[in-house]
Amino acid sequence: MVGNIANFNDCDILRTFLLIGEPVSRKELADELELGEGTIRSILDILKNDKLIFSTRQGHSLTKKGNASLKTAKRFIEINRKIELDLYKNLRKAAVLVKGLDLDDIKINASLRDIAIKNNAESALIFIYNEGLVLPNAEEYTFSFESLNNAFNFKNNDILIVTFADSFRTAENSALAVALSLTPKLNKMFINNMS
Repeated sequence: MVGNIANFNDCDILRTFLLIGEPVSRKELADELELGEGTIRSILDILKNDKLIFSTRQGHSLTKKGNASLKTAKRFIEINRKIELDLYKNLRKAAVLVKGLDLDDIKINASLRDIAIKNNAESALIFIYNEGLVLPNAEEYTFSFESLNNAFNFKNNDILIVTFADSFRTAENSALAVALSLTPKLNKMFINNMS
């Protein structure tokens, strides 16, 4: 007999993990992440099996290992769940900042945007921060991205991924997929070991 097919992916697992700090309920996670409670239960089981979280009546919290893993993750990525941008007004937006990269080893080109599109984003913008946000290969672009400057604490060589999709879940997952492609250590820590 075949069991249910999982209706979540590796990025959903990472999104869930990144939201757990103070005790949080399954319902709160489901609402915030646009996932069903059964799906959240399955994801929480994965995180528990990896000894990253524990459960109490007050909700789900990080273990010592989970806190260490979260600290490591935050050295590489930061998610801003409340970005303001007038572009694609009918779509949901998500932004992920990738920090501490050696840009000599990374090519910012259409292949990164393609990763977002393969993960169901409608569109994606990939910025480099160098004394301000720069959209590589689109210097003539006249749209103002001033609102993004206050969304994160940028440092030179940071990469900002902004994705647009029909749902917030898809926008955030597609931005995380691009971020994970840029950070092999984080990818190995969370994706290769969890699913």
